[in-house]
Amino acid sequence: MRCREVIAEQWVRNTAFAVLLSQVFFVVAPARAGVDTDYQQVARELLAEMISYRTVKGQNQVNALHHKLVERMLAGGFDPADVHLIHTEPEVSALVVRYRGNGSGGSPVLLAAHSDVVDAVADEWSTDPYKLMEIDGYLHGRGSLDNKGPATALLVSFLRLRKEGFVPSRDFILLITGDEETTGRAAQTVVRDHRALVDAGYALSADGGGARYTSKGTRYYVQVAEKSYFDFAMTIRNPGGHSSRPKPENAIYDIADVIKGLQAYRFPARRTPSTLQFLRDNADLYEGEVGEAMRRYADNPDDEAAADVLFNVPELVGRTRTTCIPTMISGGHGRNAQPRSVELVINCRAYPDEPVKLIRERLKNAAGGGGVEFKEYYVSPPNSSSEMIPEVMDALAEVIEDRFGEIKITPEMSPGASDAIFFRGAGIPTLGISGYAFQSGDARRHGKDERQSIESFHADLEHWYQLIRRLSDTRH
Repeated sequence: MRCREVIAEQWVRNTAFAVLLSQVFFVVAPARAGVDTDYQQVARELLAEMISYRTVKGQNQVNALHHKLVERMLAGGFDPADVHLIHTEPEVSALVVRYRGNGSGGSPVLLAAHSDVVDAVADEWSTDPYKLMEIDGYLHGRGSLDNKGPATALLVSFLRLRKEGFVPSRDFILLITGDEETTGRAAQTVVRDHRALVDAGYALSADGGGARYTSKGTRYYVQVAEKSYFDFAMTIRNPGGHSSRPKPENAIYDIADVIKGLQAYRFPARRTPSTLQFLRDNADLYEGEVGEAMRRYADNPDDEAAADVLFNVPELVGRTRTTCIPTMISGGHGRNAQPRSVELVINCRAYPDEPVKLIRERLKNAAGGGGVEFKEYYVSPPNSSSEMIPEVMDALAEVIEDRFGEIKITPEMSPGASDAIFFRGAGIPTLGISGYAFQSGDARRHGKDERQSIESFHADLEHWYQLIRRLSDTRH
C-alpha cells in the first residue's frame, strides 16, 4: 500500500530529530582533492545500524529497519511524497525513494538492493554477526557484502547528492526490498501492483556484478542474466509394515534408485552470447585442461568433450547448463517400521529460457518414471537476459577506468538468482553493476565471517555517486 500519510505523520513527530540529524550527521567539510571522506563516516555509521537489525524471516526486523531508513531519507531532504514504504507481507516491506530530476534527460533509472540477509549461526562466527566489526582492514558482519553494504552505498549516494543540491536530468528511483533471500515477493509485488512507483527505462542492481582481484589482474563483471530458480519434490509411497517382516518394496530403497538416476543425468550443455564471452575472457584464469576447455567451448559450443570438462568445475557447470540436485530428504515414521513414504527435495537452477515443463519431464525420466509423485514447491516467473545498455556501459567504463585504469569488462550470467529476475520478467532490462570488489575465492556471502574490505566499501560509495552523476549527464 502507499503510505504517504504515515510517512508524513512520522515526519511531523520526528521533526526535532530530523533537524538535528541533518545538522550533525551531514557536516560537509571543506573541499578536498579526491573523495569527500565525511561520507565514508556517514556510510560506516549507517552500515553499522543496518547490520544491527537481524533482518531474517521470523524476526520481524525488516519493517523496523525500513522505518529507520524512511526517517533518514526524510531528514536528508527528500519530500514525503517521494518516500514510500510498501508492506508486501506482515513482516516484509519495500522502500521506494524517488530522486526527482528536472526532466531534461531520459527515462527514470531504477537502482535496486535488498536489506534482508541469510541468518548467521552466531556460534560459528569469530565475532557477533549482527555487530559491525573492523578487523585487519575488513568490515565484518552479516550483510556487509550481501547486500547491506551495497544498499548503504546507494542510500548514502542519494543523501550526499541531495545535500550538495544536485538536480539530475532524469529521475532516479531507489528500491530496497526485504525478502530477496527467501521468496522475492516484495520485488514481485512492487513491479506488479505499484508499477508507477518503479517504472523505469532500465534497472541497475547493486546485488550483482562487480570487480574481482585475480592472479592475472583485476576483472570487472556486468551481470546480464541469472538462472531461474525451481524447487520440486519427488515422493515415493509404500504400504509399509513391521520392520521384522521386511518386503522387497521399500520406499527408502526406491528413493535411492531415484537419487542414483538423478545423479547420473546431465542436462544438455547450453550457451548464450554472454556465456561464451565470459568463458573466452576468463579462460586465462584457469590452468591446464579447464582453461583450454573454456576456450574450445567458447569457439565451438558443440564440443561435447569441452562441455564435459566444464561439468566437473563447480563454478563453471552452472554457466554452461541447467543443474538440478537433491538438497533435502525426509521420510519414515518409526525406527521399527518400514517407511510408508519418503520425500526428496530437488533444487534446480535453469537457463533463463528453459521451460519448467521441459525440466520437469527430464527429471521424471531421470528418476525412472513410475511410482514417483512429483510436486512443485516453487517455480520462479518467466526470466530473460538483458542486453548491454550503451549509455550505462559508457558511464560505467568511465567510472571503472577512474578506479582501476584499463581493465577487462565482461558480461556474465549468474548461476544464482536475485530480485533482478522479477525486474526482467516485468520488462525492465536489468544489469548488475555493483561497485564492490573482492579477492577471487574470498566471497563469503551467506557464510561464516562475511566481510568486505574497507577499501572496497569506500570505493562502492564513490562508484554509485559517480555513476548517478554520469547517467544524469544528458550526453549519455
